Amino acid sequence: MKKPFFISPPRTRSTILYESLSPYVKEHTSLLPLVGHSEPFLHTLQNKTIIDANTNKTHLMEMYPVMTDQSMDIHYVYPWIFKDNKTSVLEKLKLLKKARNEGNEYYIKGTYNISDAIDEVMDFFSDYDITLTLRHDVIELVCSVLFATHTKLFHLRNSNRDIYESKISNIIVNDEVIQEIRGFVDKIGTIYNLRNDYSDLNVVYYEDTDTPEKIDDCISNIAGCDSWKPLRPTNLPVKLDHDYSSLITNYDQIAEILTPMIDGRFK
Repeated sequence: MKKPFFISPPRTRSTILYESLSPYVKEHTSLLPLVGHSEPFLHTLQNKTIIDANTNKTHLMEMYPVMTDQSMDIHYVYPWIFKDNKTSVLEKLKLLKKARNEGNEYYIKGTYNISDAIDEVMDFFSDYDITLTLRHDVIELVCSVLFATHTKLFHLRNSNRDIYESKISNIIVNDEVIQEIRGFVDKIGTIYNLRNDYSDLNVVYYEDTDTPEKIDDCISNIAGCDSWKPLRPTNLPVKLDHDYSSLITNYDQIAEILTPMIDGRFK
Protein backbone atom coordinates (compact mmCIF):
# COMPACT_ATOMS: atom_id res chain seq x y z
CA MET A 1 0.00 0.00 0.00
CA LYS A 2 1.29 3.48 -0.88
CA LYS A 3 1.53 5.94 2.01
CA PRO A 4 -1.87 7.69 2.36
CA PHE A 5 -2.44 11.36 3.19
CA PHE A 6 -5.91 12.85 3.63
CA ILE A 7 -6.62 16.52 2.85
CA SER A 8 -10.00 17.36 4.30
CA PRO A 9 -12.02 20.43 5.15
CA PRO A 10 -14.03 19.66 8.30
CA ARG A 11 -17.41 17.93 8.03
CA THR A 12 -16.58 15.93 4.90
CA ARG A 13 -16.79 12.48 6.53
CA SER A 14 -13.00 12.15 6.41
CA THR A 15 -12.53 10.97 9.99
CA ILE A 16 -14.40 7.71 9.47
CA LEU A 17 -12.27 7.02 6.37
CA TYR A 18 -9.03 7.93 8.11
CA GLU A 19 -9.73 6.01 11.33
CA SER A 20 -11.11 2.95 9.54
CA LEU A 21 -7.82 2.62 7.65
CA SER A 22 -5.55 3.35 10.61
CA PRO A 23 -4.86 -0.25 11.77
CA TYR A 24 -4.30 -1.40 8.18
CA VAL A 25 -1.91 1.50 7.51
CA LYS A 26 0.01 0.69 10.67
CA GLU A 27 0.37 -2.94 9.58
CA HIS A 28 1.13 -2.42 5.88
CA THR A 29 3.17 0.79 5.70
CA SER A 30 6.08 2.32 7.59
CA LEU A 31 3.93 5.20 8.82
CA LEU A 32 3.81 5.73 12.58
CA PRO A 33 0.57 6.56 14.42
CA LEU A 34 -0.63 9.86 15.87
CA VAL A 35 -1.56 10.14 19.54
CA GLY A 36 -3.97 12.81 20.78
CA HIS A 37 -5.42 14.07 17.50
CA SER A 38 -5.49 13.09 13.83
CA GLU A 39 -4.90 16.60 12.41
CA PRO A 40 -1.55 17.99 13.60
CA PHE A 41 -1.71 20.95 11.20
CA LEU A 42 -4.56 22.50 13.16
CA HIS A 43 -3.35 25.53 15.08
CA THR A 44 -5.88 25.51 17.94
CA LEU A 45 -9.01 23.62 19.00
CA GLN A 46 -12.22 25.23 20.22
CA ASN A 47 -12.60 22.72 23.07
CA LYS A 48 -8.99 22.89 24.29
CA THR A 49 -8.79 25.99 26.47
CA ILE A 50 -7.06 27.29 29.57
CA ILE A 51 -8.23 29.90 32.09
CA ASP A 52 -5.74 32.48 33.35
CA ALA A 53 -6.25 32.53 37.13
CA ASN A 54 -5.05 36.14 37.34
CA THR A 55 -7.27 37.64 34.63
CA ASN A 56 -10.01 34.99 34.47
CA LYS A 57 -9.66 35.10 30.68
CA THR A 58 -10.02 31.96 28.58
CA HIS A 59 -7.37 31.22 25.95
CA LEU A 60 -7.32 28.65 23.18
CA MET A 61 -4.46 26.19 23.53
CA GLU A 62 -2.11 25.55 20.63
CA MET A 63 -1.53 22.11 19.14
CA TYR A 64 2.13 21.16 19.26
CA PRO A 65 3.40 17.82 17.94
CA VAL A 66 6.25 15.93 19.57
CA MET A 67 7.80 13.25 17.37
CA THR A 68 9.27 10.02 18.66
CA ASP A 69 10.43 6.82 16.98
CA GLN A 70 7.11 5.25 18.00
CA SER A 71 4.48 7.91 17.28
CA MET A 72 3.64 11.58 16.92
CA ASP A 73 2.15 12.87 20.18
CA ILE A 74 -0.03 16.00 20.11
CA HIS A 75 0.39 18.31 23.10
CA TYR A 76 -1.72 21.37 23.93
CA VAL A 77 0.20 24.43 25.10
CA TYR A 78 -0.29 28.05 26.14
CA PRO A 79 1.26 30.58 25.62
CA TRP A 80 1.47 29.77 21.92
CA ILE A 81 4.78 28.73 20.41
CA PHE A 82 3.75 29.77 16.87
CA LYS A 83 2.44 33.30 16.28
CA ASP A 84 -0.20 32.39 13.68
CA ASN A 85 -1.60 29.56 11.56
CA LYS A 86 0.84 29.91 8.65
CA THR A 87 3.82 29.86 10.99
CA SER A 88 2.32 26.82 12.71
CA VAL A 89 2.01 24.90 9.42
CA LEU A 90 5.51 25.80 8.20
CA GLU A 91 7.19 24.99 11.50
CA LYS A 92 5.37 21.66 11.73
CA LEU A 93 6.59 20.85 8.23
CA LYS A 94 10.13 21.51 9.45
CA LEU A 95 9.55 19.06 12.30
CA LEU A 96 8.20 16.48 9.84
CA LYS A 97 11.18 16.93 7.51
CA LYS A 98 13.57 16.46 10.41
CA ALA A 99 11.71 13.32 11.45
CA ARG A 100 11.75 12.01 7.86
CA ASN A 101 15.51 12.50 7.71
CA GLU A 102 15.72 10.37 10.85
CA GLY A 103 13.62 7.64 9.20
CA ASN A 104 10.26 8.44 10.80
CA GLU A 105 7.03 9.37 8.99
CA TYR A 106 3.50 9.53 10.36
CA TYR A 107 -0.07 8.75 9.34
CA ILE A 108 -1.45 12.28 9.07
CA LYS A 109 -4.65 14.05 8.09
CA GLY A 110 -4.43 17.63 6.84
CA THR A 111 -7.32 20.02 7.28
CA TYR A 112 -8.11 23.41 5.72
CA ASN A 113 -5.35 25.11 7.76
CA ILE A 114 -2.75 23.87 5.30
CA SER A 115 -4.11 26.34 2.72
CA ASP A 116 -1.83 29.00 4.21
CA ALA A 117 1.19 27.01 3.03
CA ILE A 118 -0.38 24.79 0.38
CA ASP A 119 2.60 24.62 -2.00
CA GLU A 120 4.97 23.59 0.77
CA VAL A 121 2.56 20.95 2.06
CA MET A 122 1.92 19.46 -1.39
CA ASP A 123 5.65 19.31 -2.05
CA PHE A 124 6.32 17.48 1.22
CA PHE A 125 3.59 14.90 0.57
CA SER A 126 4.30 14.53 -3.16
CA ASP A 127 5.21 10.84 -2.80
CA TYR A 128 2.00 10.02 -0.89
CA ASP A 129 -1.32 8.75 -2.20
CA ILE A 130 -3.46 11.83 -1.50
CA THR A 131 -7.19 11.62 -0.90
CA LEU A 132 -9.16 14.87 -1.02
CA THR A 133 -12.50 14.78 0.81
CA LEU A 134 -15.04 17.49 -0.09
CA ARG A 135 -18.75 18.29 -0.24
CA HIS A 136 -20.64 19.25 -3.36
CA ASP A 137 -22.85 21.50 -1.21
CA VAL A 138 -20.47 24.11 0.23
CA ILE A 139 -23.23 26.00 2.06
CA GLU A 140 -24.08 22.84 3.98
CA LEU A 141 -20.38 22.28 4.69
CA VAL A 142 -20.03 25.75 6.21
CA CYS A 143 -23.25 25.46 8.19
CA SER A 144 -22.19 22.07 9.48
CA VAL A 145 -18.89 23.55 10.67
CA LEU A 146 -20.69 26.47 12.33
CA PHE A 147 -23.01 24.11 14.17
CA ALA A 148 -20.22 21.76 15.26
CA THR A 149 -18.11 24.69 16.45
CA HIS A 150 -21.02 26.03 18.48
CA THR A 151 -21.68 22.68 20.20
CA LYS A 152 -17.91 21.92 20.43
CA LEU A 153 -18.64 18.37 19.27
CA PHE A 154 -17.53 17.45 15.75
CA HIS A 155 -18.18 13.69 15.86
CA LEU A 156 -20.98 11.51 17.14
CA ARG A 157 -19.65 8.22 18.49
CA ASN A 158 -21.43 5.55 20.48
CA SER A 159 -19.24 6.51 23.44
CA ASN A 160 -20.44 10.13 23.47
CA ARG A 161 -23.96 9.75 22.10
CA ASP A 162 -25.70 11.04 25.26
CA ILE A 163 -23.53 14.18 25.40
CA TYR A 164 -23.88 14.78 21.65
CA GLU A 165 -27.65 14.39 21.57
CA SER A 166 -28.08 16.64 24.61
CA LYS A 167 -26.45 19.50 22.68
CA ILE A 168 -28.62 19.22 19.57
CA SER A 169 -30.82 22.31 19.73
CA ASN A 170 -31.47 25.43 17.69
CA ILE A 171 -28.61 27.95 17.60
CA ILE A 172 -28.06 31.47 16.34
CA VAL A 173 -24.73 32.22 14.65
CA ASN A 174 -23.59 35.51 16.16
CA ASP A 175 -22.20 38.49 14.24
CA GLU A 176 -18.62 37.87 15.40
CA VAL A 177 -18.63 34.39 13.88
CA ILE A 178 -20.37 35.63 10.72
CA GLN A 179 -17.51 38.09 10.19
CA GLU A 180 -15.07 35.16 10.12
CA ILE A 181 -16.92 33.19 7.43
CA ARG A 182 -15.14 34.79 4.47
CA GLY A 183 -11.72 33.85 5.82
CA PHE A 184 -12.86 30.24 6.24
CA VAL A 185 -14.37 30.12 2.74
CA ASP A 186 -11.14 31.50 1.27
CA LYS A 187 -9.16 28.71 2.96
CA ILE A 188 -11.43 25.90 1.84
CA GLY A 189 -11.50 27.44 -1.64
CA THR A 190 -7.75 26.83 -1.81
CA ILE A 191 -8.34 23.21 -0.85
CA TYR A 192 -11.07 22.77 -3.47
CA ASN A 193 -8.75 24.22 -6.12
CA LEU A 194 -6.43 21.26 -5.66
CA ARG A 195 -8.87 19.29 -7.84
CA ASN A 196 -7.80 21.44 -10.78
CA ASP A 197 -4.12 21.75 -9.91
CA TYR A 198 -3.35 18.06 -9.27
CA SER A 199 -4.88 15.49 -11.61
CA ASP A 200 -3.74 12.44 -9.65
CA LEU A 201 -5.69 13.14 -6.45
CA ASN A 202 -8.32 10.70 -5.27
CA VAL A 203 -11.38 12.95 -4.73
CA VAL A 204 -14.19 11.71 -2.46
CA TYR A 205 -17.42 13.62 -1.91
CA TYR A 206 -19.45 13.53 1.28
CA GLU A 207 -22.65 13.04 -0.69
CA ASP A 208 -21.20 9.88 -2.30
CA THR A 209 -20.53 8.22 1.08
CA ASP A 210 -24.07 8.32 2.42
CA THR A 211 -24.40 4.59 3.21
CA PRO A 212 -22.17 2.10 5.06
CA GLU A 213 -21.70 0.19 1.81
CA LYS A 214 -20.50 3.27 -0.08
CA ILE A 215 -18.17 4.17 2.79
CA ASP A 216 -16.66 0.67 2.68
CA ASP A 217 -16.26 0.83 -1.09
CA CYS A 218 -14.50 4.17 -0.77
CA ILE A 219 -12.07 2.84 1.84
CA SER A 220 -11.36 -0.27 -0.25
CA ASN A 221 -10.61 1.97 -3.22
CA ILE A 222 -8.12 3.96 -1.18
CA ALA A 223 -6.47 0.82 0.24
CA GLY A 224 -6.60 -1.03 -3.07
CA CYS A 225 -8.15 -4.08 -1.39
CA ASP A 226 -10.69 -5.26 1.19
CA SER A 227 -8.07 -6.56 3.62
CA TRP A 228 -8.54 -3.55 5.90
CA LYS A 229 -12.02 -4.73 6.94
CA PRO A 230 -11.01 -7.37 9.56
CA LEU A 231 -8.84 -4.70 11.21
CA ARG A 232 -11.60 -2.06 11.39
CA PRO A 233 -11.46 -0.39 14.83
CA THR A 234 -14.39 0.10 17.17
CA ASN A 235 -15.91 3.41 18.33
CA LEU A 236 -15.73 4.97 14.89
CA PRO A 237 -17.74 8.14 14.18
CA VAL A 238 -21.40 7.40 13.54
CA LYS A 239 -22.83 8.76 10.29
CA LEU A 240 -25.44 11.37 11.10
CA ASP A 241 -27.00 14.03 8.85
CA HIS A 242 -28.74 17.15 10.15
CA ASP A 243 -31.12 19.64 8.62
CA TYR A 244 -29.17 22.81 9.37
CA SER A 245 -31.88 25.02 7.89
CA SER A 246 -33.95 23.97 10.92
CA LEU A 247 -31.18 23.91 13.53
CA ILE A 248 -29.61 27.29 12.67
CA THR A 249 -32.18 30.00 13.35
CA ASN A 250 -30.50 32.53 11.03
CA TYR A 251 -29.70 29.94 8.34
CA ASP A 252 -31.19 32.09 5.57
CA GLN A 253 -28.92 34.99 6.55
CA ILE A 254 -25.87 32.69 6.47
CA ALA A 255 -26.87 31.24 3.09
CA GLU A 256 -27.38 34.74 1.65
CA ILE A 257 -23.89 35.76 2.79
CA LEU A 258 -22.29 32.58 1.48
CA THR A 259 -23.90 32.45 -1.96
CA PRO A 260 -21.86 35.24 -3.63
CA MET A 261 -18.67 33.89 -2.03
CA ILE A 262 -19.28 30.44 -3.47
CA ASP A 263 -20.82 31.09 -6.90
CA GLY A 264 -18.40 30.22 -9.66
CA ARG A 265 -15.55 29.37 -7.30
CA PHE A 266 -16.25 25.78 -6.25
CA LYS A 267 -17.13 24.20 -9.62
